[in-house]
Amino acid sequence: MRLTQLEYFVDVATTQNMSRSAKNLHIAQPSLSRTIHELETELATPLFTRNGRALELNMAGERFLKVANATLGTLKAGIDDLHHYTATNANQVTIRIESSTTMIPGLLQHLKKTVPDVSIRLIQHGLENNALVHYDFEFSTHPVKGNENQLLLSEEICFGVAADSQLAKKATAGTITAADIAQEQLICTEPNPLRELVLRTLQHDGVNIQPSFATGDRATIVGMVRAGIGICYVPRYSWPYVDLSGIKLLSLRPSRMTRKIYLSTPHNLVLSRGRLEVASTIAGYFSRLTIN
Repeated sequence: MRLTQLEYFVDVATTQNMSRSAKNLHIAQPSLSRTIHELETELATPLFTRNGRALELNMAGERFLKVANATLGTLKAGIDDLHHYTATNANQVTIRIESSTTMIPGLLQHLKKTVPDVSIRLIQHGLENNALVHYDFEFSTHPVKGNENQLLLSEEICFGVAADSQLAKKATAGTITAADIAQEQLICTEPNPLRELVLRTLQHDGVNIQPSFATGDRATIVGMVRAGIGICYVPRYSWPYVDLSGIKLLSLRPSRMTRKIYLSTPHNLVLSRGRLEVASTIAGYFSRLTIN
């Protein structure tokens, strides 16, 4: 049974005249008559009493009219609800992040400037990590299973030492080993995927290090290193607003440490114009990080 059949039937039941309904529906009368006949054949019962050109609903037709009106009414209500939903959510985008980072304020400012009509809502994985909580995009350091994952950034994780320290002066070709790091106090971020990557990589290189100090304030971390208290790890691009003056960045040897950042999108997300603009703006922002 087709939706068109129901719509045509309701109109004919209202006018009780094929010619008039054909004009209302902007179709040829033979086509309308054929559609009503197909409906009656499918239902295996006549819906009208015919007397020449005159039509009148029979008892079966009256009962089916109630069903047809209810069905079309439910469909219209569903369409209206969907339009309300899309209109309400078209200008709001929810972004989930794994952990706080100095990159986020700059990104939010860029989004506000580039797509001012879109409202950005942030939620943090771990605080609002229920799988049922809606989000449009997620920043992740690994591809999220079942999502569409776009690689935004591949960056080296360096180790920052005071520029005037002995460690900086004796560094070979701007590099440092896990054994060198084990001799220093390692100042870390709060527990997050970056910290886990660093400690796991050092452990893989045979060095099991416990952080000497941890804080979520990147400026404090770098300030302590600048003062000669210890060393820290620094992502090459994703700490864009951290003052690294007085800090020398060293690459881990024999293999450089790297991480990737993805923009992950639920596979069933409806990509409205606003969401597409946000995704494009985010990709552009990360691209510029590697240039500046």
